[in-house]
Amino acid sequence: FPVTIRVVYTDLIPNYMQHSGIYVGDNRIVELNSEGNICLVTPGQFVSGGLGLRIRVSSSKGQAVGSSSVAERALTQVGKRVDYHLLLNNRHKFTSGCLTGIFNNPNNLLRMLKLSASINLGATDWDVWQI
Repeated sequence: FPVTIRVVYTDLIPNYMQHSGIYVGDNRIVELNSEGNICLVTPGQFVSGGLGLRIRVSSSKGQAVGSSSVAERALTQVGKRVDYHLLLNNRHKFTSGCLTGIFNNPNNLLRMLKLSASINLGATDWDVWQI
């Protein structure tokens, strides 16, 4: 994939629980971790701790889609801490906040994040990015 800011996710438990974040270039992903810290990680760190070995990226017709304003929002959050909750204030909600600028949103499920990526980026597919 060309270097493009994009939404990414990986399976923690395949078909059951996923982890999402924002790829911001230079082999870095902004993520909310389970301790509530927003940090920059490598793709390898992003998939560690889960059973998934692949990262899926927001795309349309085989091309990664993203936005520099989404990356800017994500990067301004690095170093902050939130009151993390697995169901109510989780990674998908954070990632959707990076997409929309509204961090207090209801998008706590992957399907809701995918809808937000479709509306805000035109993402129609989630292609596999091999690490």
